[in-house]
Amino acid sequence: MMQASKATVASTESNMSSTDAAAPVAYFGVSLEAGTTLCDDDELPLIFSDLASALRCLKKYRGARFKAFGSREDAIAFSITPADTAVKSTELPNFASAALVGETSSNYPAPASQDLVRLRKAVEDGDAAFFKQTVWSNPRYLVGSGDTPTILQEGYRYNALHVACTKGKATLVQLLLNTLQDAHFIELLYPDSSIDVRNWRKMFLLDRYLNTPEKGHCETPLHFACKFGCYEAVELLVELPECDRNSRNKEGKVPRDIICDRMPSATVNFKKRMDSLFEERLFVPVLRSEDNSVAPTVGEPFSPRASPMLSPTASLLVTSRSIVATAGPMSPTEARRM
Repeated sequence: MMQASKATVASTESNMSSTDAAAPVAYFGVSLEAGTTLCDDDELPLIFSDLASALRCLKKYRGARFKAFGSREDAIAFSITPADTAVKSTELPNFASAALVGETSSNYPAPASQDLVRLRKAVEDGDAAFFKQTVWSNPRYLVGSGDTPTILQEGYRYNALHVACTKGKATLVQLLLNTLQDAHFIELLYPDSSIDVRNWRKMFLLDRYLNTPEKGHCETPLHFACKFGCYEAVELLVELPECDRNSRNKEGKVPRDIICDRMPSATVNFKKRMDSLFEERLFVPVLRSEDNSVAPTVGEPFSPRASPMLSPTASLLVTSRSIVATAGPMSPTEARRM
């Protein structure tokens, strides 16, 4: 876990370049979900004068929201308001205030409506080659105004991830997620932005693709993947810490509640397998000593976020070994069997 500095606004005048000095001052407020316990030495209000510190803070709190303001007072008001009130799930925070952060707009043109229809058809058909060629030739096929997902189907306002999950196209889900997390993709749009700004845009865009509900039943792509029984898509989505598993639709149901609701042929065992994806996923390591003085052994199951090699209580024998292979991800029950 990355450590954030204490949430105070420090003066940046001493290290601002002449270019930066010409840009308007920005204050970055971080809003937490109601009941969230502050960690490290953070104190409310969570306000920052630099984007990097705001990003580090944001990553520490699940469900936290971020927004840039022109005044410190507005940033304070945002930070002390619970995230579920400050930013409703159907609202899209506007990070693309170009004047606020001194950014220039992209030179790529917005695709024509008929071109977006062709891209949607490609997603529905699972045409990975066409999808990849199209979005990399013009990132605006995926990135709309305000760095929000481009809408491929009006009315219900489906983005590409909604469409792929509805049609059960796990290959397109994987390709889309890989594209959104590729630093070079955002760099195409904003080649002159700093790395910090591009990283924020990338993280913000991924969050919006994963967690923006459509306008029909207020369902996220994970809802769609669950109810249409796309096991591989669910597996891909729940592995991402940015994906909100507890988002509720208009009926108050989370994705796990509607597994295979639109898949009448699903067996009980298949539903159980999909449900198990929502359990903690573990890996089982195979450990080998660096000098091969000890036979390889099977280590204790571990979470991807807590490798046993990083444990402060590991013995000298364990720390002299390295992980040469892993099995997983798997459920805790499966891990214990190994």
